[in-house]
Amino acid sequence: MEKKIFNKNKQEDMRKFFLTEVKDIGVIRYYDKNSIITLPSSDYIAIVLKGKIKEALISPKGISKLLYILQSGEIIGELDYFGGGNINISSIAMTNACLSIINKENLEKALKENNELYRYLLYSSSRKFRIVMLQMESMTFNDSLGALAKAIIRLSAQEGVEREDDEIIDMPLTHQELAELIGVSRVTVTRGINVFKNKGIIDIENKKIVIKDKEKLSGYFLIY
Repeated sequence: MEKKIFNKNKQEDMRKFFLTEVKDIGVIRYYDKNSIITLPSSDYIAIVLKGKIKEALISPKGISKLLYILQSGEIIGELDYFGGGNINISSIAMTNACLSIINKENLEKALKENNELYRYLLYSSSRKFRIVMLQMESMTFNDSLGALAKAIIRLSAQEGVEREDDEIIDMPLTHQELAELIGVSRVTVTRGINVFKNKGIIDIENKKIVIKDKEKLSGYFLIY
C-alpha cells in the first residue's frame, strides 16, 4: 500500500519541479544544524534546497512529536499559506541547510503563470496529510513494535533504495528521531531495533536502516 501512496516517480517530479522552476523567485537563506526555521508569516513558503528539515509539534514541556522529514525539493509552509493562520509546527534543521524563501507576491505571480505549480503544491500538502494519517493509524492499532515496523516500511516506500539483496532507507535517523516519529520512548525504539536485528530482519549502516526481510517485517503490524 505504501508504495502506491508514495509513488517515487511523483515525488521526484515534484522535487525537480520546485528546484528547477520555482526556487529562483525566492530569497536564499542559510541555516546551521539545529537552527529553528521561522517564516515571516503564513504569507510565505520555503523550498528546501539543501539539507534536511524536520517538522514537529513541540509541547510547552519540550515533548516532541515528529511529523515528517523534508529534504531537497520539498516545501515548508504551504499548509499555513493556503489554510490561513499558523498551526504551530516547528521546523528544525537536522543538518546545515539552504532554503529559498518565497513571499506571497512572487508566489501568486508564479501561480498565475504556471498552473502546474498548483498541482505540485497540492501534491505536497496531500503527501504530508497521508504521512500523518498513517502515523495516527499505526499508533492507534499497533503495539510499539508494530508501529516501528510500520514506520520502517513507510520510510522505505518514501526513501528506500533497492540493492541486490536488500533495501536501504537513504535517510540517516537516530533512535530518538524514530521515537518521536512513532510516539514512543527512545529506549523502546532501541529495543525494537535490536529485536529486528537479532532476527536478521534489518541491519544498520551509518545510521541508515537496511531492510533484509520485508515480508517478516510486515508481519509485525496490522494490515488495514
